Formats: sequence, structure tokens, C-alpha cells
Amino acid sequence: MFEAINAISGNYLSQWANHLVVESALAYFVTFVLVLLRISGLMLIGPFFAHSSIPQQVKILFAFSLALIVTPALQNIRERGFEKLDINRDGVLTATEIPRPLRESTTIDQAFVQNPDQVLTRSEFLKSQGIPSTLFDLAWMASLELAIGMMLGLGVLIILTCLQMAGESFDQQAGTALSEIFNPALGISVSPTGQLLFLLGTTALLTMPPFDGHLMMLMSVLDTFEVIPLGMTWTDVASLDVLRNLMTRSLALSVQIAAPLLSAMALLSVIMGFLGYTVPQINILVLGFPIRAILSTGILLVTLSGAADVIVDEFSIVLDQLVYSFVAPG
Repeated sequence: MFEAINAISGNYLSQWANHLVVESALAYFVTFVLVLLRISGLMLIGPFFAHSSIPQQVKILFAFSLALIVTPALQNIRERGFEKLDINRDGVLTATEIPRPLRESTTIDQAFVQNPDQVLTRSEFLKSQGIPSTLFDLAWMASLELAIGMMLGLGVLIILTCLQMAGESFDQQAGTALSEIFNPALGISVSPTGQLLFLLGTTALLTMPPFDGHLMMLMSVLDTFEVIPLGMTWTDVASLDVLRNLMTRSLALSVQIAAPLLSAMALLSVIMGFLGYTVPQINILVLGFPIRAILSTGILLVTLSGAADVIVDEFSIVLDQLVYSFVAPG
């Protein structure tokens, strides 16, 4: 029967079917690649995932496996995102309910400009995905997908570096800053206390309640699939503002963690200066070094638990702020 119809249609039916299969397979492959790149962004720079002790083959296999799981479920994930955005539960999205990056990066924005009362139905929202028409478009979309995952990992990494900066301050005051240790997570040499606090922060992230930190980072990446379609041009600067504020917050946290030691060392310097002035026979340099080492060690032991609590509290806030900056309605 099919051969008869195909002969009558002059092989057009067969060619159309082949073209449809190839086009569907290509679209699915592009979707898989974009999902893989968004997940890979976290693997490139995110704490724990980007650690050099984890073989590259393991990272690639993990990202590849996760993309294989997410791609078939992408439609269900987008439907869940529609339910989150539909605040008034009327089955359509208005201009105030659609995330600003999504609205500004598609033809949806043009429709709302022409008609402010325009609404977006469920089917239109689920179909709002960028399809590259050229290799340049594909490369541009790939870079944007990679940037989303990298920004989530970078935000957490910025907060972790506050512990390292606090450790540097500890060692500067204790006189142990010259004994540097290589940090494989960042690829740089750091002070011993800076490395200790950085490892403490990483451990706190991996064991933090109610969910482990690495799982929360993965959940944050998956949450972006709900409302940010693949391939959509992401031009919103809210996320860049969040990263800039995180850098300021990281510096403030490092000073906050190191404040007890800095205050104690300042007081010790005044006491040692007064002692050296009143009793010139005492060698301040010989006496001051062991006192500084003992005092800094004691304060460090007291600070460890508080530093871990600070990182755990900031971690959840950072992820929420970054994800919200991606999907904030405007």
C-alpha cells in the first residue's frame, strides 16, 4: 500500500518522511548539546565539581549522563515552570508574569509591545525555544548555555574565597604567610590557614542540611530549565549585578571572620610596643613570634565552627539570588 502511494506521489512522500526524521533527530541532538553545555558550565568552575582531583573523564561522563536524563524530561520540566510562573492560575502568562530575560530575548517581547494585553498560552510557552539556523547561532547559543552554568558555580566559589582571604589575614598576623600550600581547587598557592578554611568551607557545603550542597547546586541548574528555554539570548544584567554584590559580600565576610584575630593582634602589638619601651632589655622580636603563633592558633580554633555556619547560611542565599536573577519577572 505504501509503495503504491509513494509511486503515485513520485517519491515525494518518502523524501518528506526522510526530511522530517532528519530534522527531528537534528533538533533533538541540538537540544541535548545545549542541555549538556548548561550542566557542563557548573562542572567547569563550581566548587567540588571542578576540583582537579576528580578525573576529567569522570566529569564528562557525569555531565553526559545527567544530560541524557534531563533531555527526555525537558517537556515536563518546562510544564512545571509554567505552573510556577502562572501566579494567578488562569492558564496563561501575562507580561508581568514572564521572566524579563525570556521576554526580551524572543519575539514575545515584540508581541507585548504591540499589544500590552497579550498573553502567552501553555503551548506557546512550551514551544519557546531557540532553534539555531546557522553555525554562528549555534555557537552563540552554546556560549550562553555555558555561561548560565558557570555563573551559578562562580557565585558559590566567590563566597568560598572569603574563607581563603580570612585565612591569609590569619597567617599574615601569625607570621606563617611565607609557608604556602598549593590549592588544587583554584590552581594557586595559598597560605596554610587559607587552605584549611577553604577545605572547611568545601566540607561544610558537602554536608550541609537539609540537602547536600553539591545536590543543591545541581538542583539550581535544573531549576533554570523550567523558565529559561534553551538557546534563548540571555541579555539581562541582573545576574552580573548579583555577582558584583557577591564579591563585595565576600570581602566583608572575610573581614568579619578575621576580625577577632585582627583585633587581638592589634591589642598585642600595642602591649608588646609598650613592653619594649618600658623594658628595653626584652627582645620583642624573639618573644613576639611564639606569642602571636599561640594566640592565633587559639583564636582559629574558636573561629572554625562560626566560619562553617557563615558559609552554610550564605550558600543558600547565593543560589536563590542567582536563580532569581535569571528568572525574575519584569
